[in-house]
Amino acid sequence: MKFTPHGPDITLESTITRIAGYIEHQQQYGFAKWIIIDRNTLKPIGDSGPLYFPECQTFELGYRLLPGFWNQGIATEVASAWIRYCFQVLDLKNLMAFAHTKNLASIRVLEKSGFQFSHQECLMGMESRVFNIGKSEFELSLQ
Repeated sequence: MKFTPHGPDITLESTITRIAGYIEHQQQYGFAKWIIIDRNTLKPIGDSGPLYFPECQTFELGYRLLPGFWNQGIATEVASAWIRYCFQVLDLKNLMAFAHTKNLASIRVLEKSGFQFSHQECLMGMESRVFNIGKSEFELSLQ
């Protein structure tokens, strides 16, 4: 949570509020951030998914994992699966993502997943590198 705009949930109530927001988004759009389960232990290790991002008027793909699961390719696998789902099932036309300018691991995940750097901007009070991927670019990558 070092590089997330609002940091970790400090209280149980803040976690409940965040999850309630995910549920509301799920009800409105049919998708939201979903839990990531470890294949071996079946324990929760993070969450990921697209959420509507009013600040940019588009859907933003986000992901976070417990530190013990960093640098194992899981974030790239999850991001890539969401990109496929968003374009092939949900028929979204584009996705954006952003990462703190110093979060080199997350920036690398976005690049490996097919996102292209767009610009640098302050989002949610955090200096960020902004990335985009369109359905047409995704489809070209499949050929």
